[in-house]
Amino acid sequence: MNDKEFKQMLDKLVDQEEKHLQVNSEEFNQRHRELMELIRKAERGEDNGRKA
Repeated sequence: MNDKEFKQMLDKLVDQEEKHLQVNSEEFNQRHRELMELIRKAERGEDNGRKA
């Protein structure tokens, strides 16, 4: 397998995984926002809206 074939294989795998995960769907984006908010709260030391 040469570099070009390897890249094509990876591109295909990434495309399949994005479809499987429904990347850019409303559900995916909503869950992403929820997770990012949880991370921000953890970084600030908050627990369920209360300071730790």
